[in-house]
Amino acid sequence: MAVNKISMKDYNRFIENILNELEIGKRVNFLTFKRDRKVSIIKISNEKFVVEEDGFKQKNLMI
Repeated sequence: MAVNKISMKDYNRFIENILNELEIGKRVNFLTFKRDRKVSIIKISNEKFVVEEDGFKQKNLMI
């Protein structure tokens, strides 16, 4: 399991690169430092993603 820390200034570019390279049907998980909350992004197609929040609230969102 790879754990990477990035600065906030590189965050947007990092997310965009990860989502472009992600294969359809695969997911990427973003965890907080304490690992008690996470956001998962699942690539449904080249233009659609499902975002799952798992923390204080549990939500699913299609974008």
